[in-house]
Formats: sequence, structure tokens, C-alpha cells
Amino acid sequence: MPEWIKEHKNNVGEKEVLNDVKILNGKYNYTAFYTDKVCGGKYENDVFTPEIDDTAHLLELRVFNAEREFKAARTQIGKNFSWRTAEEAGIDKELYISETQLLDIDRKKSCSKSNNGITVFAATGGGRYSLPAEPDCDSIEIINYIKYDDYGNMQFADFRIKRFFKGGTENA
Repeated sequence: MPEWIKEHKNNVGEKEVLNDVKILNGKYNYTAFYTDKVCGGKYENDVFTPEIDDTAHLLELRVFNAEREFKAARTQIGKNFSWRTAEEAGIDKELYISETQLLDIDRKKSCSKSNNGITVFAATGGGRYSLPAEPDCDSIEIINYIKYDDYGNMQFADFRIKRFFKGGTENA
């Protein structure tokens, strides 16, 4: 088991996966990837805001903060989930790197913020997605976990979302 994975579980049903998130304590954000949409929100005190109510079409769920991430994923609808928690605490700094990526945002189209801290962004391709971020947010910080094969070649083995923030540049 890689050092960054602190807990994991396989063969988790649709109803059970949201219950398993309760291993997390504190304030978290989440992103949910469905068959037809991407949305995000907040997770605190065992409550998702907005509520995740369509686990039948959920493919991946990432519940994260600056220190830790819970990721549940499955390959297709009707299959069970596998989940893991990942964090950098206690592992060698050579086993991960931080990366900043720009979000796909069309600033000519409006971004709307609801009263629960979730912003709906317009993508350059015309779609919309919601994230637990401020309207001026333009970047995402990713932690990439590294492993080495038998020949010493480096590979990216996993990643987690750390945060959304304002800090990128439009011309990067």
C-alpha cells in the first residue's frame, strides 16, 4: 500500500459510500462527478451542502481540505465503489509534488455565487459547473503522488485536490 493512502475500502455500495465519508472530521469541500454533470459543495458535521442525492449516477466523489482527501470512485454505473483517504503527513517530501492548474472559466459569461459558498462557473466550451470556491477563483492546487518502478523510473501514481484559489494567470 502506498504511504500516502491512510485508509481504504473496496466493494462499497451506493448507499454505503456516503456513510463511509463520516470517517472525516472537520471542514471539507467536495467535488462530485456524475454521468452528466460536475458539481461541488461543502462537507461538515456529516452533512453535504448541497446534498448529494443521486448516487445512482455518481462516478467519483472527492471530499478534501488542505491536509487530506477522501476519494470514492467506480468505473461505471451499477458497479460498487472503492475509496481511499490520502494525505502527505508523515511521508517523504520526495513522494509528492504540488501543481497548480488553471480552471476552465469564461469570464465573459457570468459566474453566480449562491448563499452557501458555492459558485457556478461558465466553461469556455459553454457548459456550467459548480465548485466550493469564490467567484474570483481561477486555480486549483493538486498534489501528485509519485512512485518509482523497479528501474528507478518515476511515475505519477495518484493525485488529490488540495484547494481552489485565486492566484493563477490567464496567460499561463
